[in-house]
Formats: sequence, structure tokens, C-alpha cells
Amino acid sequence: MPTICPSCGTRNLEGADTCSHCGAALTHMDLPVTDAAGPDAKFLRQPLSALGLAQPVTIAPDRPLEEAVRIIADKKLDLINVVENGRLIGVLSVRDILSRAGVNYLAHLGQPVSALMTPSPVTLPPDAPIPFALNKMDIGGYRHVPIVEDDRLLGLVSAHDVLRELTGKAK
Repeated sequence: MPTICPSCGTRNLEGADTCSHCGAALTHMDLPVTDAAGPDAKFLRQPLSALGLAQPVTIAPDRPLEEAVRIIADKKLDLINVVENGRLIGVLSVRDILSRAGVNYLAHLGQPVSALMTPSPVTLPPDAPIPFALNKMDIGGYRHVPIVEDDRLLGLVSAHDVLRELTGKAK
């Protein structure tokens, strides 16, 4: 059940800390009581950590794009996490490569990953509710959200991961 922002009336995902439209604080709002039952409702109340996050694939920001492309292709990934001194500083997605390097990507293969990555990506803690992550992805227009705790990258969640878990289909 959505939380209605008292400032602007926007419907927000249950458990959101701020309004997705006006940014007003929603932490003081009482969470609505839901009468939803069944395995799907129970699943959606679980934290992201319940998804069994896999060890994330990472690359250093100074590594050449060529190396990142090779890792992405070999491992059949959509995104690779850019980590420096143990901290997530960015992500490099296939979309980043296509939009920033374009069809002339061969000319960029020697550039460092940091030149094409998305810096300071939106992250979530492992205890964030699954629907909150889906809402973040929907509003932000991305398919993945890194899971970070105490500046340490724990994993990466995608809408595909949630759907696969919800439908009970193995990887």
C-alpha cells in the first residue's frame, strides 16, 4: 500500500524515507497496514539480502576500457562495479559504453574505465525492502543497484534478479 506524501499528495512506495516527487521527509509517517497475504506478499517484505547476492564483479578505475569490455563479454554482464581502495566509486554498464563511446568505441579501448563510468551511483543497504529497490530502479531508469554497507560493496541487485526469485526460476 503506498504512502501518500502530506506535502504534495504523491503516492510513494511503502517504506520510502522521502517523497519521490518533492523530497519531503516521510520517515514520520505511519506505515500503512497491508492485508496482502500469500508467498508473493511475504517475499516482497523481505530485505535485499534475502536475494542471496552474488559476489560482485569489480574493476579498478585506472584499468583500460578494453579490459572492462572483455570482462563484461566473458562473464555475460550488463554492468561492472568500479572500485578504488575497497570503495565503490562508479559503475560501467553496457549502456554507458554505448552512449559515451558509441559506434567509435574502438578508439576508446585504451581510455581508463573512469572516463566512461557513471560516477557515484545510487546505492542501497542490504536491509532495504525489495520493493524499495524496484522503485529506485524504476524512478532512476536503471536496471541495477549496487548494495553497499559501511562503504563496502556487498553485491548488485537487478530487476531481473527480483523477478527470477519471485518466479522461482534458477539462474
